[in-house]
Amino acid sequence: SAIDSLTKAVRFRPEDVELRLYRAQALFAANRKPEARREYEHVLAMDPRNRDARKGLDILQQYE
Repeated sequence: SAIDSLTKAVRFRPEDVELRLYRAQALFAANRKPEARREYEHVLAMDPRNRDARKGLDILQQYE
């Protein structure tokens, strides 16, 4: 699956913000919201100004 591929890619390149963002979006699309939240938060820890990660977290808050 796409998530499995992205997970493997992140293991290979854990510092890659874009890969982590794609993984967060894929997790969200698969309704795996707690995992998506953790990944979005990880992206923001690496890149505090990342607008896509911030937007993802904002959208997740609507589901809580």
